[in-house]
Amino acid sequence: MELLGRYVALANEFGSLMTDLLIEHHESEPELVSMHWKHFDFAVQRSNAIYTLIESGSYWDAEIIARPLLECTVRMCFVCYSPQDIRKELIKEYFEDLYEINRLEQSEKAKKSRTIIPAEDRGKILLDGMVLSEDEEDVIRKKWPKKERRSLKQKWSFSEMIRALDGWTKPHFDKNLFSSFVHSYGISSHLIHADESGIGVIIDRQQREEEEKALMNQAHIHNLLDLTLVSSMLMATGLSIALNSKVKEVHTLVNEFNSIHAHKDPVVDKLVDKWTGMYKKLHAES
Repeated sequence: MELLGRYVALANEFGSLMTDLLIEHHESEPELVSMHWKHFDFAVQRSNAIYTLIESGSYWDAEIIARPLLECTVRMCFVCYSPQDIRKELIKEYFEDLYEINRLEQSEKAKKSRTIIPAEDRGKILLDGMVLSEDEEDVIRKKWPKKERRSLKQKWSFSEMIRALDGWTKPHFDKNLFSSFVHSYGISSHLIHADESGIGVIIDRQQREEEEKALMNQAHIHNLLDLTLVSSMLMATGLSIALNSKVKEVHTLVNEFNSIHAHKDPVVDKLVDKWTGMYKKLHAES
């Protein structure tokens, strides 16, 4: 698939550049590099899963995998594009504060789950490692009252990070690229929850006439590939900015990205023309 190859090739170039940056700065910026390595590795694995699902025609499953990819990308960029004077504090919040809060919540949930798991031995093996002692839980609760826990988690929520990033990245990008993630994030959420909208969007595609369905599937592929490429571009650019390193190399790759992004997709144009004609006909009949 030519389209897949073109997108993957450029995403790999961004990935290679990120790898160079991480290796070169692992001593000077150990906390940032450690955080980025973990997110970069996670993003690569999710992107590869999306490519595999696209090749098998499982576009909705690929859309589900898009959500953790987006969350990973936005969280890492939240740190990289942040003002320099708060970056270390954000890294501390991620590694220490959020870790403690999540440990407490995981422990509380694991205790409840152990009481309802039917296979007791299996449940014990899976859940015991998550359970803290009462003393450990009390220490975290005293350090992090519920109100403060809620406030910090809200700060690191997808919507709040997007809001901050759209402001922080204005000097670097002409468009609010992070806000463009919101639609795909919403679709993924509906699919994950298997709610009426999630199931409905799949049924709607299935019921389209064959030509229109084929066009919509092709546009869907393009959008999924676009998400993976935008993810790699934003993460690489953000890391370069945070480290003030390899700026020229990133600029060259971003120009290639802009060239691919500016490509006018004939499939989308054909769909727009078809739907415009359909809506005009419906309007005339009413």
